Amino acid sequence: SISPDEEVIAFYGKPTSVGSSEVFLVGQQGENFQSLEIEGTHFRSIWSPQGTWLMYHVVMPEYGFRPVLWAVATNGSRFSSAKLNLGLRTWVEKCVFESESIIYCAVPRYLEEGAGLYEDEVDDFDDEIYKIDLVKNKKQRIASPITDTGIDEFRISNLQISDNGRFLFFWDAN
Repeated sequence: SISPDEEVIAFYGKPTSVGSSEVFLVGQQGENFQSLEIEGTHFRSIWSPQGTWLMYHVVMPEYGFRPVLWAVATNGSRFSSAKLNLGLRTWVEKCVFESESIIYCAVPRYLEEGAGLYEDEVDDFDDEIYKIDLVKNKKQRIASPITDTGIDEFRISNLQISDNGRFLFFWDAN
């Protein structure tokens, strides 16, 4: 998870309790960056294109051990103390940044309890697409994909935005 400025090259998450973790930043030259205290465990993340946001998912007991998206503003290796709980239950790998603060994510309509702990065993869900504005802290469902024959069972992966930003592409794992 290399930051756009290549200052941070990896993260190491250490659970501090059932419901929280400390995430350590790994630098190229062995820098000692300030760690990030987060709610939840099983941290995975993606950077915004210029690195002003870090979006991540964690697994939390209060959400039935399902993945939950969060975001935090960042300035290189320094993070804001204000973290945004985006309230969407999905994995960060199912998201793509359109711009520095606009994200599209595939969000399952339903996830069983424990889905965040056993992701490889969860394959029976259908996705909808959400647009998230991090600056306005606003999320909106924008699509429930459906085929021309009326089938709405899409398991979306590999979201991509066209170069001109007009089209959103995805792979249907079904």
